[in-house]
Amino acid sequence: ASLGSLQEVSADRSQKADWPIRITFLDTPGHEAFELQRGRTMAAADVAVIVVSTERGVELQTEEVLLHASRWKVPVVFAMNKIDLPDSHVELTRAELRRQCQRLYEQGLVTVDWTVEVENAVPISALHCMHLGDLLSQVRRALQDLPRLPLRELTPPSATPGEALRRKEIHRRTDFLVGVETLPSAVALVIEVSRSGDQGET
Repeated sequence: ASLGSLQEVSADRSQKADWPIRITFLDTPGHEAFELQRGRTMAAADVAVIVVSTERGVELQTEEVLLHASRWKVPVVFAMNKIDLPDSHVELTRAELRRQCQRLYEQGLVTVDWTVEVENAVPISALHCMHLGDLLSQVRRALQDLPRLPLRELTPPSATPGEALRRKEIHRRTDFLVGVETLPSAVALVIEVSRSGDQGET
């Protein structure tokens, strides 16, 4: 094992037998140096699970993630981690988080008052897998409130600039990592894919 902070975005999937949907979790670095990675991941997310340590309390990164969630209009679920530690302060952390959300809303920095979400924050221990089922249930409820987009028809893995413009009205964050108004600069076309025993795939 290596010491230090996570420096990349990792993904994992979860699906329960009684759930009609499969959830993909995008785990982002928590260190303050990786704001850009957290912002890009928020742009592609349907729900944000904001994990706050009950040992250290709310931090600057917590405020930054809330600003990203407001910008991209992503619903929020709070998880208060490390409740297994002797220095854990669940209710103090909840009070700090509530005040931080209220301050951001009162100052007009965010468009949502997350007071209810803070009150419903789930105390967990990721190390000992405590109350993770309750957290998944909260995520599921948040997903159920999202608007459902119709399934797209099967299309070739390329598009003309005109086709890209026609689809610009489909506002789904997972389809675009840039503004939907940005005109495509080029169109890629795969001519041929073949397998060679000597050189591998080309």
